[in-house]
Formats: sequence, structure tokens, C-alpha cells
Amino acid sequence: MRALPNFFLLFPSKVFFLALLPPILFNSGYQLQRELFYRHFGAIALFSIGGTVLSAFGAGGFLWFLSTKGWLGDAFNPTPLELLTFGALIAATDTVSVVGVLQRKRVDPHLFSLVFGESALNDAVALVLFKTLADFLRQNAMQNYDNDNNIDLYKNVGKYLLDLLVQCVVSPILGLVFASLMGLAFKHGRMRDHKVLELSLYIMPVYIPFMLSELLELSGMITIFFTGIFARRYMEPNVSEETREYARIIFRLLAFLAEVCIFLELGLSVCGMHKGHFSWPFVSWAFVAALLGRAIGVYPLKIPERKRDKIIPVKFMHLLWFAGLRGAVAYACAREFPDVYGHRDEFIAATMVIVVITIVLMGGATEPLMDRLGIRMNVDNDEYMRAWHQQRKLKGKLLHFGTYVYIYIYINIYLLLCLG
Repeated sequence: MRALPNFFLLFPSKVFFLALLPPILFNSGYQLQRELFYRHFGAIALFSIGGTVLSAFGAGGFLWFLSTKGWLGDAFNPTPLELLTFGALIAATDTVSVVGVLQRKRVDPHLFSLVFGESALNDAVALVLFKTLADFLRQNAMQNYDNDNNIDLYKNVGKYLLDLLVQCVVSPILGLVFASLMGLAFKHGRMRDHKVLELSLYIMPVYIPFMLSELLELSGMITIFFTGIFARRYMEPNVSEETREYARIIFRLLAFLAEVCIFLELGLSVCGMHKGHFSWPFVSWAFVAALLGRAIGVYPLKIPERKRDKIIPVKFMHLLWFAGLRGAVAYACAREFPDVYGHRDEFIAATMVIVVITIVLMGGATEPLMDRLGIRMNVDNDEYMRAWHQQRKLKGKLLHFGTYVYIYIYINIYLLLCLG
């Protein structure tokens, strides 16, 4: 029986990325409320892309500043690039527990779309940023060990920024093309009489686009996330109702089992981690850096909106910051952290503590926080969407007629007094 915990403790890190993360990201994209996601895509993209980058560099820069002061511990001296890479991995959020509370309490769909959309896209962006910095860290270490010449830093940074831009642009296109071709195949293939074949082909996009993207040296994480979005749009209408229902259950089940495996490995690793791997000054400051980085990636990005259904109240911003828990994605990245300077175990230990504290304490405090902030709950989602569609049908100034109701009343009273 001792072989089982040893197996989990020695779980290959590649399995996290190749087997466990694709179902989680695919299901995140597949379950998105498309209309509200597209409506608020500007804010979601700003928080998930700009916010993730700010959070990563904010947390990493904060830890680097502390390291220059010697506050991370005498025996732990990471390089600035290692700290930036660590900042990228703790920028990846996991709002599974928070989303569960939001669904159960039936909060404002506007808030739910922001939290869920930002979380889903944040994972893909954080993974790309982490892998980019991790590759840069490996190359930096190799060049330092192979020769005494200085590294052409600007050239390498430019190369990786270009690669990141290409991945962010081409990877979603690959997901769109794959989902569109599968939709055409279902539309003209006449598979509705062959339920098992139809369902089997329908669940193929959980892994195949990811593998194809990795073979093309693109971002499999971004590809699989957008494949989930486009599969719901182009594939689902062309299959039978039974296949749709079964597929939704299967996608959720695969994502759930993947997260269970990751958290099971996390729990066993906590028990098996040597005490010497915990640099407690670094662990403490890393937790502060995670909260600070999340704040840097949320609050400065609030932009004014003229359209009422796009305005983001301050209480939404508070919950968006608080909902930035760390979980499966952050821990999977920690297991893949480059051990070029022998500091991987310290970063894994710090990530474990951050994940446990944010999931258990902050996840459990989400519902009391919503009550304290006065966030609207028990909202009928169907009624909300009907009212939202009705509002969208209005044109011109009628869309914002409610803003001018009091002015309209005052004008009528004034005219009555003057003419009467």
C-alpha cells in the first residue's frame, strides 16, 4: 500500500499539463454564458490579460524588492527571474469554490459573467506567461553555465514577447477552425442515428486541439479554452439533444475528476514535503505578494462606462479581487517550475500554503463577504436575460431613458406651472 502514496508524490509534472489541465480549461470555455461574455468581453479581457500581467509582475517585483532587503530568509536567495516566474504562476486563479457559491446564491448575472469569464481566460493567459518566463529562465541558466559571456537580454526578451504575441493570436484561431470543421462534419455527416459514434466524436475536442496546438508550438491552453467556446457555438447546434445533455455531463465530470486528482496529489505532497523545503519568511511574504498582485491586477483597471449594463460597481471589484483564489492551475505550474538553481521545492511549498489558505479560508468567507457588500442575490436568470434582451432592442436615447426620467418629470411640472 505504500506504493500508492509514493506514486502520487512522484507524479510526473507533464501529466498535469497533458492530461489534467485540458479538460478543466475546455469545460471553462464550454460553460461560459456567451451573450454576457461577449457583451462584457472588453472588461473581461482587460482584467484577464492586462490584470494577469500586472499581477504577475507586481507580485514578482514585490518579492524581488524584499529579496534585496534580505527579508526572504538567509538561506533562500532566488534570482529576480525566478521570482517573476513565480509571480506568473501565482497569478493563475481558480474560482471553482467561489463560482459554486455564486451559482448557489444566484447572484447578478453581470457579476457572475465577470468573475467566471475573467477566471477562465486568466488561467490560459497565466499559463502562457508562466511557460514563456520558465523557458526564458532555462535559457538564461544554460547560457550562464555554458559560457562567461553576457546574455543579450533585450534580444531574448524581444523574441519571447514576439512568441507570446503569436501564440495569443494564432492559438484562438486554431480553436475556431477546429470547432468549425467539426461543426460542418456533424451537420453533413448524418450521425444522429448513431448515438455512440456521435457522442464519441463530440468529446474529442477535449484533447485533440490541445495536442495539435502543442505540435505546432502554439499555446495548447489558449487553443483548448477557445475550442470550448466555439464548440458550444458551432458544434452543439448540429448534434442531437441527447448528445448535448450527455456531453455537458461528461465535460463537467472530466473537469471535476481532473481537479480531484490535482488536489489529491497536492494533499499527499503536503504530507510528504520535507520541513526543510519550507522557507517560512518566503512563504509568508509570498502570500502577501499574491494578495497584493491580485489587487494591482484589479483595482487600477476600473474604467468608466457610459452604458449602464457595463458599469462595474466598486463592490464587484472587491469580490473580483477576493475571488482570485489559487488552486489546481497554480499548483500544476509549481510542479513544472524550472529547477535550474535548486529552488523548485521552496516554490512548490509556498504555492501549497497559498492554495490551502485561499481555498479554505477565503473560499469559505465568500458568502459572508457578499452579504456584507450588499450584492444582489436570488436573481432569476431567465427573467434577467429577458429584461436584458428587451433593453438591447431599444435604440438611441431610449436605451438610457431611465437616466432622464426625473428630468422629464421636472420639465412637465414646469410647463404645467407656466402654462396653467
